[in-house]
Amino acid sequence: MLKLIASDMDGTLLNDQKEIYPHMAAVVQALYEKGIRFVVASGRQLESLTCYFSSVAAPMTYIAENGGLAYEDNRCVYARSLDPKDVKQITTLMRSLPGAYVIYGTAGGSFVEGAHTQDDWDYLSRFYAKLSPVDDILSLLSKKEICKVTVCDRRGAEKRAWPLLEEKLALRLKVTLSGQDWVDVSGQNVNKGEALRFLQKRYGVKPDECAAIGDYLNDVELLQSCGQSYAMKNAHPQLFSSATQITKEDNNHFGACRVICRLAGIPMPEKR
Repeated sequence: MLKLIASDMDGTLLNDQKEIYPHMAAVVQALYEKGIRFVVASGRQLESLTCYFSSVAAPMTYIAENGGLAYEDNRCVYARSLDPKDVKQITTLMRSLPGAYVIYGTAGGSFVEGAHTQDDWDYLSRFYAKLSPVDDILSLLSKKEICKVTVCDRRGAEKRAWPLLEEKLALRLKVTLSGQDWVDVSGQNVNKGEALRFLQKRYGVKPDECAAIGDYLNDVELLQSCGQSYAMKNAHPQLFSSATQITKEDNNHFGACRVICRLAGIPMPEKR
């Protein structure tokens, strides 16, 4: 019996315009009424997730910052942080890469160094609801616990920031390509799957009673933590081998929402 469904956001529940299915609130409510817990699992901060579900009356569970934090509604129930020495090394490496900027994720919001233009801010505002600029991001290390460091490399993260960070850090940290422009660095055992395993134990739910949906390489462990796993039709090619199935529709045709409704045995509300 299915008791929990976990879904990524960008490239999964959201289309390329960062829009969610118009009746997603009704879908979440229907899941709740059937006794199925819905978990949003994203590399985003909490504040840029809750805005998509503000009209949902049912209790919500969020895995944010790629598994660095987990929340029940707005209450943090799980947190993992990086060693400040590692944060400093990541930052120093990325300062040497032109065009890349560093973002620190914390439980109280995110902080960015290097985003100077209006174009930078217009882009980042699509992903961050609570983001503050700082001149020297390393000054935060004595004040904040950093759960994840994100590098935004709009010149192509897969060919620039990702291999550089992998080469220098992969032996002791988890370096994940989480989008075309994004690389996330966290503790070696910090990922969406570990956070979901914590929630499975918390709720008394077995892996084979869970399903997960994702589209990028930061979803590998999430898919592996569930008995049923779906890679989006539009997923990164390397993700397909981690999933038991592939969605028939991509994110621009709300393929994830269609799978969720089918798994739960509920009708998919049609757009008006």
